[in-house]
Amino acid sequence: MEHDYQRIAISQFREKAGKRLKWVEEQGGHLWLTRHGKHVAAVIPFYQLKMLEALLGKVETQKANELEREYSRWRAAKSVQAAEELARLNAGQPVGGEDRTERVLDQAARGRDPWADDPVLITTQPWKFAKRFRVERE
Repeated sequence: MEHDYQRIAISQFREKAGKRLKWVEEQGGHLWLTRHGKHVAAVIPFYQLKMLEALLGKVETQKANELEREYSRWRAAKSVQAAEELARLNAGQPVGGEDRTERVLDQAARGRDPWADDPVLITTQPWKFAKRFRVERE
């Protein structure tokens, strides 16, 4: 069975993602996404995933569950790390060097949770930050 396909740049895909995904869903087409002219990803209808599962030898849902468990462990570890940094700051100790300590203190002085947007540290309960930590700047 032959499928229609469209080869598009990722930037073009972003502009009209909803329309493109609807085409994939309704027409069964394939999107080949490119970055700088090189293929980097494909978007296919979900029902065709079963064929891929057979080819890969492992059910994709199993892979997704494994990734979700790994991500949950990572978030838990980062939450503990954020709590440890908060405890060090409350005790007047630095966290990870002068630059990081200064950045965290600066964000706290502005009333922001320093860990809310941190790609390394993610707190699962950012609202607790404002209640537990107040910074007095000179």
